[in-house]
Amino acid sequence: MYSQDLKRFLNIKNVKSKINKNKQHNLNLKRGIIMGQRSQIYIRYKTEDGYKLIANYYGWNYSERMISRASSLIDYIKRNLNYGASWVLNNWAKLRHYADVNFDMQDVVMSQDIFKEYVEEFDNEPLNDFIFKYQDNNDGKLFIDILEDKIKYCFTDYDLNLLNASDYIYWNTKAENWLSRTDGKTINTCVKNIKSIDKNAELMTQEELNEFIDADYKNMLSGFKPLF
Repeated sequence: MYSQDLKRFLNIKNVKSKINKNKQHNLNLKRGIIMGQRSQIYIRYKTEDGYKLIANYYGWNYSERMISRASSLIDYIKRNLNYGASWVLNNWAKLRHYADVNFDMQDVVMSQDIFKEYVEEFDNEPLNDFIFKYQDNNDGKLFIDILEDKIKYCFTDYDLNLLNASDYIYWNTKAENWLSRTDGKTINTCVKNIKSIDKNAELMTQEELNEFIDADYKNMLSGFKPLF
């Protein structure tokens, strides 16, 4: 018998991608990749000089692996949030790589910095579209917004439809197949991580997600140089 936390995963809906195929295909050709588990993690913090944004592109980060990274990131940020802006800014570079670690599986997936890639090869594209919409994606996106006294989060599918943690695993795993092929320890860890996310962060509203995607991030381009 499944627990109440898992019963919500059992009614599967067919989901079709509406990603801009031409933009995505051109980007994939330059990266030299077409297939695989592709996802993004975005972490934002507002400073006096504008928004700072971590924009990480991943291969092999999906379903319970994405949930694990979200839980670890949110827990790590919350435990240090009382130290304020100084902690966030002093640990900003570390936070980008912290997102690469899957602590439950004791694994690391090296991410690509989407801003660096934009400046080096794609600076003719609209910046926000490139960051949030043109990335190859078949396993969803994670958004984390670090506020002064709390953390807001959401997942989305590849069409940027807002999802909470439970809805994300429901959408991404095609739940019946996942439950049948996944060992009990992994399932229980995933459920624990979903509960941790819900405990430590608040779900974004649609308006907050829209603002996150549409905000000005041009200040993040300094420090990178075009390849040619």
